[in-house]
Amino acid sequence: MVTRFTAMSQGGDKLVLWGVPDRIPEDDPMAAYEGPLGAWPILISAKDGKTLNVLTLDSVRVFDGIGIGEGRVFMVTEEGRILCLGTAS
Repeated sequence: MVTRFTAMSQGGDKLVLWGVPDRIPEDDPMAAYEGPLGAWPILISAKDGKTLNVLTLDSVRVFDGIGIGEGRVFMVTEEGRILCLGTAS
């Protein structure tokens, strides 16, 4: 998976990067940014840079539509969905 990151947020010792595929289909040059190719939120340790989790989603996030709080990652997608990823305390 080669990814072009389009958003980043940090909370405590976690860093979330939101990425889209780093490829350009000839028949749809904007596909990576408009969503048909999916997106990958990646959770990384800010302490040592190790990847903690990688998800595959079917949509892209809105501009500045990512944040971390209370041990959870919040993302807003182009379709208007609000995603909350994390565990209940």
